Amino acid sequence: MYVWFLRWLVAIWVALFAAAAGAWASDTFPGTILSGSSGSIAGTTAGMTGETGEPNFIGGATTSDWYSWTATASGLFTIGTCNITSETVTNTDTTLAAYTGSAVNALTAVGTNDDTTGCNSTVNANYGSFLSFNAVSGTTYRFQVDTYSSGATGTFTLRWGLSALSVAVTDATATEGGDTAAFTVRPVSPPAGSSAVTVTIGASSPASQCTFAPTTLTFTAANFTTPQTVTVTAVNDASAEGTHSCAPATITAAGTGYAGISATPPTITIFDNDNPNFTISKAVSAGSISAPGALTYTITVDNNGTAVLTSPVVTDTLKLGVTTLTPTSGPTLTSGDTNSDGIVQDTETWLYTVTYNVTQANIDTGGSFTNVSTWACAQVAVKTSNTVTTTITQTPNYTIVKAQSSGPSPVTAAGNVIGYSITVANTGNVTLTSPSLTSDTFQLGGAARTLTAGPTLSSGDTDSDGALDVGETWIYAATYTVPQTDVDGTGSYTNQAAYSTTQAGAKTSNTVTTNVTRTASFTNSKAQALPAAGGPITAAGQTLSYTIAVANSGNQTLTGPVMVSDTFQLGGVARTLAAGPSYSSGDTDSDGAIDVGEIWTYTASYVSTQADIDASGSFTNVETFDTAQTAPVTSNTVTTGVTRSPSFTNVKSQFSGPNPVTAAGQVMTYRVTIANTGNQTLTTPVVVSDTFQLGGAARTLSSGPAYASGDTDSDGAIDVGETWLYSATYTTTQADIDGTGSYSNLAQFDTAQTAPVNSNTVTTSVTRSPSFTVAKAKTSGPATITAAGQVLGYTITVVNSGNQTLNGLSISDTFQLGGAARTLTSGPSYASGDTDSDGAIDVGEAWTYAASYTVPQTDMDGTGNFTNSATYDTAQTTPSTTGTVTTNVSRTASFSILKGQTGGPNPITAAGQTITWLITISNTGNQTLTGLSLTDSLTQAASARTLTSGPSYSSGDTDSDGAVDVGEVWLYGATYTVSLSDMNNGGTYSNTATFDTTQTVPTTSAAVTTAISQTATLSIDKSFVITTDGGTIGQADPGDVITYYYDVTNTGNVTMTNISVGDAHSGTGTPPTPSPALLASLNPAGTFQFTATYQVTQGDIDAQ
Repeated sequence: MYVWFLRWLVAIWVALFAAAAGAWASDTFPGTILSGSSGSIAGTTAGMTGETGEPNFIGGATTSDWYSWTATASGLFTIGTCNITSETVTNTDTTLAAYTGSAVNALTAVGTNDDTTGCNSTVNANYGSFLSFNAVSGTTYRFQVDTYSSGATGTFTLRWGLSALSVAVTDATATEGGDTAAFTVRPVSPPAGSSAVTVTIGASSPASQCTFAPTTLTFTAANFTTPQTVTVTAVNDASAEGTHSCAPATITAAGTGYAGISATPPTITIFDNDNPNFTISKAVSAGSISAPGALTYTITVDNNGTAVLTSPVVTDTLKLGVTTLTPTSGPTLTSGDTNSDGIVQDTETWLYTVTYNVTQANIDTGGSFTNVSTWACAQVAVKTSNTVTTTITQTPNYTIVKAQSSGPSPVTAAGNVIGYSITVANTGNVTLTSPSLTSDTFQLGGAARTLTAGPTLSSGDTDSDGALDVGETWIYAATYTVPQTDVDGTGSYTNQAAYSTTQAGAKTSNTVTTNVTRTASFTNSKAQALPAAGGPITAAGQTLSYTIAVANSGNQTLTGPVMVSDTFQLGGVARTLAAGPSYSSGDTDSDGAIDVGEIWTYTASYVSTQADIDASGSFTNVETFDTAQTAPVTSNTVTTGVTRSPSFTNVKSQFSGPNPVTAAGQVMTYRVTIANTGNQTLTTPVVVSDTFQLGGAARTLSSGPAYASGDTDSDGAIDVGETWLYSATYTTTQADIDGTGSYSNLAQFDTAQTAPVNSNTVTTSVTRSPSFTVAKAKTSGPATITAAGQVLGYTITVVNSGNQTLNGLSISDTFQLGGAARTLTSGPSYASGDTDSDGAIDVGEAWTYAASYTVPQTDMDGTGNFTNSATYDTAQTTPSTTGTVTTNVSRTASFSILKGQTGGPNPITAAGQTITWLITISNTGNQTLTGLSLTDSLTQAASARTLTSGPSYSSGDTDSDGAVDVGEVWLYGATYTVSLSDMNNGGTYSNTATFDTTQTVPTTSAAVTTAISQTATLSIDKSFVITTDGGTIGQADPGDVITYYYDVTNTGNVTMTNISVGDAHSGTGTPPTPSPALLASLNPAGTFQFTATYQVTQGDIDAQ
């Protein structure tokens, strides 16, 4: 270590020390004064003398040279007689000692040395001496140079150097909020040679109180004499600390000769700009309440000071009247602690919530809820909020409703049971106690009646507490069974109830009326008994009988029953009944009165004659009945018809011959059958006509129709039950086979008693079998269509599979895409197959047709697949359609979207700058893209922003069709002009674009980001004017008032807030206070002028 340090000393000597001229004046203590932090001086041992009491650390005779040096700074000090480059001591061995003290005989040794190795490699290499020690600033040190051998003479060079850092405070105070202090640092001696010294400024102590800039200083031999400034900035925290201080934790140096050198850090005074304060207020969700429910209380604590508030404590007191209640929840912090640190920042407002669930018991108690809160923190004493009041509104009330709950209304018979309900509902908001049904009044026609049962409580008291709770509905029930005397009496039933409670008093219900219906009535109905089921008379000698039913349909007994009349006719002509009408049954109690529910039966009868059958018209019968209690009632009229029916059947049939006909010359035989199916003989029978046709064209029968058999008694009349036969024949011709349609044959027959009757039509078909097969196939083109321009090829094959030549040929082709018609590019056209060139498809021939289709882009843009079928027809056949040939279409609708910033700075440095974006849309599929939609999402620090322009179409629609064609690339542009609020908010813009079309799903581009670079700086310009000049004009005299103007300019790019000006005024009077105390905000480039006044004092004048 010693050798290394010696080499370092020699190195800095070689680089820095200059030889000093002049003679030594050092023989007598305190000797020659050495000045500066480094240097050298020549000395000689010749003529040295000793002094009384001087120290002798090596022994022997003492003769010394003395030197004195005062430390200008604390640091490592080195001194020696060794010279690294040329050994000047050739025959003198020196010794060297360092002391402190002011008298030669009272010195304190700091260090001594005889020989130092390594000076050089000469024979006198160890003659030099060397010392190093930590010098203390301001201390004077004494150096003694002597010779090892007494009396030895020679010359030497004494060299010295101080390795230390000089620190000086140039501004010792700083105020939070942007104010700065400063100190300077420099090495007291130069670095060695070309090396550099690096000084490092440590972090703030205490931590986070101030910052230093720069934190690294570099010195060389060229600049070490110039102090470098370190700026100290007070950290603008939100803690109320009062005046406090900070200092660098360390100031250390590094570099040759300065390793481990440090300086005492300077202390800077910091003035606090924080003022703790808060407000507390309380609010309630409702000023009044009339039903159970939740009350929500909000406690708002606003930090309106300039310091953070710690250790918050909140209390809450809730009362109903004088009774203290326990809240359902809270007080609970619900918002405001934005960083969740439990500290109320100077920008925060905290909200607490307290809830209380109001009970029915509270409502029943009444009064008002009161609520008050307190809040305290470590910095500010407890404060009490305002008191909020919620008044309970009581509205006791109920309704009473009476209703008939069961039984008939009106009452129609004895034994009916009437049920009544009394419904009492608590319609107020308080519990009703001592509920009582005080009376129930029940009457018939004003005369009192006693209820059979009740009224009694049947339901409603859900908690069985005997009180009518809020929302409860109590139901009472009562019943009454109607006696026969009430039905025999007069008037209606009435019923009314009365009720009372402690809180809502007495009330009377509505009156319920139940009517009583009294009815005297009967029904009178007549019915035909024979023939059964109301059947008609069909022959003489038949008996026609009637029954008459009289039923008491009222609720009273009918007396004096009598059959007033009975009218019987045929076709309107009177007929006399053979018997009756006479009583038959029904008087169950033989009292001669028709009781309620009794049905009396009367009977009458008549026997038909041949004259009735020969006549015309129908039988009719009606009667009238009466009683003492009613008016006469006439029965329904019963009509009995008489059936008269002359008739026959006419049936035509093919008796022999083929069906169907298959060739000319075939013989068909037809038969006509006439049967008398009525009840009269048919005279003058005749075949009126016989119609024979082929396909609707008349043909003449070969023979007939002629009578064949059936007239069993040869009387020329068709008797009842007889059947007559007629016959006819026809021989087919070739023309019939070559024609169309089938044979049809119909005969018409008539008699004197009937109208003509046509027979059924007999049809004999003719077999003709023209037929063909038709098939379609795709013969060329891709299996699946993938692009416009592809060609599909089709063939249609028609084969005659019948027994007739086919002519009158026609072919149609149905070609579609997704059900929509398409026109073939070519065909269908005849290709081959007509072997005899006759233009007809002969039996066994196969004809071929061809067709093709070239796919356009519109089909690729469409939907569905290609389908193709052909329909073929001839004059002899019906059209036949082939199966459908399907060719699938593969469609791919896709695009790519790219977004990039093409204009404007990144990052943004000022409001008003414009960002430009380019959006590129490329159609990468095989379909035209329509129904275009482009949206653009711009956010700044997650908050939405609206584009200044765009996104707007720029270029790419080469055919101006408004659709992105296959292969097209469209460009859109968008811009956004940065606002001042954006600059103030900071953060980063994020921009994405979302594109969509009818054919695709929306796709969003990658986000493009643009940063915002914020600069917050202010400048201040101070000027003054003597505004009250009472003395010498233009000169400040005692009593004069000076007005100071502080022009503060926002030189940054963001709005500055809460700006204040401090003036460190040196006057002896009241310091000026700049006004206003606080400027809320100042926009970039804006200037605001603060002002302050100062009255000059005599002390100011005296201090000049």
